[in-house]
Amino acid sequence: MPVRTVTGDLFQAGEQVIGHQVNCQGVMGSGVAKEMKRLYPEVFAAYAQICGEKEKQELLGLCQLVPLEDGRGRYAANLFGQLTYGRGGKKYTDDDALRKAFIRLSEFAKQHQLTVALPYKIGCDRGGGDWDTVLGMINDIFADVEVVLYRLE
Repeated sequence: MPVRTVTGDLFQAGEQVIGHQVNCQGVMGSGVAKEMKRLYPEVFAAYAQICGEKEKQELLGLCQLVPLEDGRGRYAANLFGQLTYGRGGKKYTDDDALRKAFIRLSEFAKQHQLTVALPYKIGCDRGGGDWDTVLGMINDIFADVEVVLYRLE
C-alpha cells in the first residue's frame, strides 16, 4: 500500500491511529505534541505517567498506544523517537529509535487492521531529522498498512 500525502489537519484525520513523535522527558511543549496534549489530555496523562516510571533511555523506540476518549474507537500513538528536545536546528530525532517505534506501530496496526495518520515530516521540523530518511522508513515499515501523511497548510 503506498503512503499517501494529503493537505489537512492531522487531528481531523479519519484514520484509526494518530501517530506523532515525542521526547523522553515528559514534555509536550510544541508542535503536534502540544496540540495533542491540548485536544486529548488522556494522551498526555498516559505519556507523563510512563515518562515518570521508566528511565529516559529505556523509552527510546517505544510506541505507546493510548485509546482516545472521542467515542470513535481511535488511538493516539506516542512514538518515542527523541531523547531530549530543543530549538535552533539541532537534530533531536534518533533515527534508530524512531524506526523501532514505527515498527511497533506497524505491527499493532497490522494485527488490528487499523489505518494510520502521521504528520508530514514527522521528526523533521522540530526534531531536526532528515525527511528523505524518515520517509524511506515509513515507506519500508508500513508497506502493508494504510498510512496517510497530513501536511498542514
